[in-house]
Amino acid sequence: MGSFCSVGTELETEKPKRLASYNSIEDILFNTGLFIQENQSHFSSIYNLTSFPIGYGSYGEVWICDHIRTKEKRAVKIIDKLWLNTNLADKKSVINEVDILKTLDHPNILKIFEYFEDVRYYYIVMEYCPEGDLFDELERVGKFDEDSAAKIMNQIFSSVNYIHNKKIVHRDIKLENILISSKDKDLHLKLIDFNIATFFMGKRLSKFTGTSFYIAPEVIKENYNEKCDVWSCGVIMYLLLTGNFPFDGNSRDEIFNKISQVNINLKDGLMENLSPLAKSLLESLLKKDPNNRCTAKQALDHPWIQTKANIPTDDKVFRKTLTRMLSLTKKPKLKGLFQTFILGQIQENNQELKRLEKVFSELDVDKNGVISRSELTDRLRLDMSKEDALKEVERIWKLVDSDGNGDIDYTEFIRASLEEESYVCKENLRKAFYYFDKDKSDSIEKYELMSWLSSGAIIPMEVIEDLIDEADSNCDGVIDFEEFQELLIEKIEYEEAKVSVHVEHLNEDEENSSLEEDSDND
Repeated sequence: MGSFCSVGTELETEKPKRLASYNSIEDILFNTGLFIQENQSHFSSIYNLTSFPIGYGSYGEVWICDHIRTKEKRAVKIIDKLWLNTNLADKKSVINEVDILKTLDHPNILKIFEYFEDVRYYYIVMEYCPEGDLFDELERVGKFDEDSAAKIMNQIFSSVNYIHNKKIVHRDIKLENILISSKDKDLHLKLIDFNIATFFMGKRLSKFTGTSFYIAPEVIKENYNEKCDVWSCGVIMYLLLTGNFPFDGNSRDEIFNKISQVNINLKDGLMENLSPLAKSLLESLLKKDPNNRCTAKQALDHPWIQTKANIPTDDKVFRKTLTRMLSLTKKPKLKGLFQTFILGQIQENNQELKRLEKVFSELDVDKNGVISRSELTDRLRLDMSKEDALKEVERIWKLVDSDGNGDIDYTEFIRASLEEESYVCKENLRKAFYYFDKDKSDSIEKYELMSWLSSGAIIPMEVIEDLIDEADSNCDGVIDFEEFQELLIEKIEYEEAKVSVHVEHLNEDEENSSLEEDSDND
């Protein structure tokens, strides 16, 4: 699971935000980060640990744990306060990782679910990735061919570009901090360990931090910005293609001396069989001067990535997704909240999700990890007039942009695009219900719903009661499992009086495409 902490502890946090005030159901804003909260129960009353740790670090261990009620398998980072210096423990700097991850919603960044604290330990509960990390995978295969390496680097660049757009610098990107969540035809990756990450607000960073082999020259000089992450990506790309570190040595001083000199020989035996495009990207990533080094976005746009990693989305999947988005209608607010919780908190290895990731990536033209109004408008204009596209986009935004940030984030897109039947199954509903039912009373009560939603907001009890009423069919003031289930498995009701011409047009195109394919096959 990667190391807990490397050298350095400099933190720069965002300015405190004013609490929102919700005076009606319609005012409530939410995203997956809302549900990442401190659990006030004792860790051992909620989870059982496996018999031995699966990872070790400077400040503690990583274990597999099972949620006692749902039986879900998760990972937990257990940090011993005795291993932290007093200043760190007092300021709860370790929770910096939680604060950062709560702001992130990306398919290639590890999810965290909740955290605990007791007298001796911190516990950070997160997604369990059973396939190990990229370091172990590289040891197994020796090195990767260019096609495989490009697909790996595409995911890494995507996650790094996303956090940089969020004004976050990771500062410890390395093979051990990239987990493999699944192995199908290709590896599916997750960036982890944000414990020494920080927000950068335009100021240069100065704290020496990171892991020796991956540290950028400017970090050694203690004057750097987010481009230090791009350098680390260059080291990873070199490792994947050659099986060796570009800058190694028998001591830290020797390694740092080689990094400071930045003398990469692209003609040596390790590099001679690489394509000119691969060498070109490596040179751009490993520039000594960060001002001349490419950005993560420029790396994503590099021809080596574009030609080897970007496989076009299946047109039928793409059109089906757009059709579903154009067919959306208004749902009860509570249903949207519960769906977001399920998508953010219940672990899935869903093939449909992986297909939709590709659609999301294709719609996200500028690769910043969100879909903007202009990006969706431009795509819809291929099938309708500009005026109609703008109207549809505004309608979709009102239904989908649940956190009101002006963009469609990844989970918002998945909630709008994924067939409900593929994730709103009885097993997932039971798990989600158990998480909300904190007191194990077999009902979701007002105070439990309030505890989930009042993080970062002021919500009058009348608004909570109005939310309860959306599901409370027997009017007893609580939501039992049957009511919870009825709310979530209800089929989407289409507006019969307003069937969109644009949806029909997209369906016709899809049928015509199918007929053409059949004709070709004949």
